[in-house]
Amino acid sequence: MSNFSWPRSDSLLSPDQEELRQALAELPYRVAPGYGMRSLKPAEWNNLLALPNDEGMMDKLLVFEPPRSKKHRYVVSADISNGVGLDRSSIDVIRVPTIREPAEQVAHFLTDSIDAGDLAAYLDAIGRLYFGNDDLPAVVAPEFNGSGAATVNTLQKHIGYPNVYVWRTLDNRDQAKSVTSKVGWYTSNQSRRIIIETLYHSLKAVDPHTGLPDYRLNSPFTIAELRTFLSLGPIWMGEAAEGAFDDCILSSAIGIFIAQELAVTGKETIHESRRRLSEESARLTDQRRQDKHPTTPQNCDITYSELMGQPDPYGADWETNPHVL
Repeated sequence: MSNFSWPRSDSLLSPDQEELRQALAELPYRVAPGYGMRSLKPAEWNNLLALPNDEGMMDKLLVFEPPRSKKHRYVVSADISNGVGLDRSSIDVIRVPTIREPAEQVAHFLTDSIDAGDLAAYLDAIGRLYFGNDDLPAVVAPEFNGSGAATVNTLQKHIGYPNVYVWRTLDNRDQAKSVTSKVGWYTSNQSRRIIIETLYHSLKAVDPHTGLPDYRLNSPFTIAELRTFLSLGPIWMGEAAEGAFDDCILSSAIGIFIAQELAVTGKETIHESRRRLSEESARLTDQRRQDKHPTTPQNCDITYSELMGQPDPYGADWETNPHVL
């Protein structure tokens, strides 16, 4: 797509986002003890929301949906900054899509004051909070490039997080052979192109069987970055405008790519599963309708003989010779 961009806005919570503002005002989610977190009191949270430039939401885990561990799996993806004060680190929590529900950004953490090594402790706490239905903490996928190497090293070797994303090659037809011995997400020109395209199409695509978008964004930080993500050519060539950021976009792009990868069961994609479910649902609806109003000679357009599987007593020439029986 040429000249791709979103409308620019200087405020993350613009006046047309009152619904989102109200949703944020209803936070915080009450975190159970044992995760190294504390829930902000409503008055304290409202005071933070009132700070200029939305700085009160920085360094806070914005929870848009509490964990639903018995029904879902989660991906915790992260774009790691190159240094405190130089860039921002973004952590996304994305619910893996199912046949009935699309992928969704259920929590977000953004910081410009935590270095790469210390960020591993945050990933550990968030990943364990969003425990999955596979009896494991969320799949944590920090970007390994640059400073991210320190995050991955601390997370795996010092903290011992049990479910770090294992890197897969993107050009192997056999998925079983695509698994490597590396951990974390590796961004290259090729992989960046793929995840940006995946994010773009997931945001704009609406599943015809559920009527829902393939990926639902909730974070005002991510939405704001989309407004300043510009491209004079294809969308994968997009970059943040001068003075803007793209950390939230990249962490979300990594997360949705991995979430869709985890959603594929065997050789059936999530779209194929949804289509199959839709067809099965339509058949059940027809069956229920038929059970409620069974077919009788009075409400169908076939003769009694055809209904009972008997020969037509009138024969094919009844209209031309009605006296023949």
